[in-house]
Amino acid sequence: EPHQAKPTPSNRTRSAFVSFMSNPAKRPVSLSNSPAMAASRRPPAAASRFSISPFHHSVQTDPEYPTHTWEILRAAFLDINRRKTSHLSFEELYRHSYNMCIHKHGDVLYDGLQLTLREHLRDVAKDLAAIQTPSELLIALHRQWDWYKISLGHIRDILLYMNRTYVVSKKRTPVYDLGLALFRDVVILA
Repeated sequence: EPHQAKPTPSNRTRSAFVSFMSNPAKRPVSLSNSPAMAASRRPPAAASRFSISPFHHSVQTDPEYPTHTWEILRAAFLDINRRKTSHLSFEELYRHSYNMCIHKHGDVLYDGLQLTLREHLRDVAKDLAAIQTPSELLIALHRQWDWYKISLGHIRDILLYMNRTYVVSKKRTPVYDLGLALFRDVVILA
């Protein structure tokens, strides 16, 4: 009889594994082929369909909220135009304008901005009209234009959410373009 190798623990383990895997009844079921996974891929029965509706709650807002918030923003816009911005929190101002748009007060914000810019530009036009010589007038006009563009950029940044939502949905002129048109109409063409 030829010499056979004695079964070692590793040979026994290997042979047990091969016999185990060759028997389909003993083979482990993979997770992707399990009955639970197959059931989860089936569409649910019509009777078991349900819908989760969002929680609706009524929020009572202060009736003076738009007026109060607009006054805060108006004072800030005037300070920006006067170049007195050291005490302003642009994050807080952005949040105020965002909340006004969320609560459907974009028209108050937009129309108020238009009136505030027009009021400021009338003062600028009065100051420029008091200048006597053409060369001084051009220098002062150029300085006012440069300052106004910077101020308008700050205001546009504060009203960024309004610019993206209210202005687009109502097909109004964007804030920066509105400010430039007002400068042309109130200061240059006046």
